[in-house]
Amino acid sequence: LLLTATVSSTHIEAIRKTLNIEKANFEIIQSTNLLYQEIRYEVVSKKERKDTIIGEMAEMIRTIEDGKSIIYCARKKDCEEIRDILQTKLPNYLLDIYHGGLDSKDKKHVLEKWEENKTYTIIATTAFGMGLNIPDVRLILHYTFLTTLIELIQLSGRAGHDGKPAKDVIFFGLKDLRTNYSIIAKDQRYNNIYYKLYILNIQNYINYI
Repeated sequence: LLLTATVSSTHIEAIRKTLNIEKANFEIIQSTNLLYQEIRYEVVSKKERKDTIIGEMAEMIRTIEDGKSIIYCARKKDCEEIRDILQTKLPNYLLDIYHGGLDSKDKKHVLEKWEENKTYTIIATTAFGMGLNIPDVRLILHYTFLTTLIELIQLSGRAGHDGKPAKDVIFFGLKDLRTNYSIIAKDQRYNNIYYKLYILNIQNYINYI
């Protein structure tokens, strides 16, 4: 039995074949409602200066009266740079980072502070939040434009679990296309026709601009 809200039919079939399960023995329950009524989506044009972008993020975080925020980044170094700059703009806020470069002890400590309401803003790569059910996430910020719509659905779905209003803001700049192209081109997990077409589209767009 496979339960999913966002996995595509192509990936479902790949899972079935990898597990060597006959179609007759493979059941799927898939949600068709991917719209989160409590989440408002916005796209913001990225400014050239990183300091200006992070300043805008700081202002958005200040508007949260009761709840948490997550800033998602594509790269570990972005998490660290944003944390350092954001801390100067929000000196009274406790900020944390979470990415694959942390050891298991540090990751556990970050999660404990988050769940115990000792930290209210996390700057992280996309792995953060998976499997967590934190009810009061009010704001999700994407520093880098996302690679797929499925990724947006998954990440934005980590907000508003208590049914109260939440916001998902995507910061978009043309440089993000080059960043995503670089990440996908180097990652062996993306070695299928869907992502090859995605790379081709980005390459054509980069050449065009």
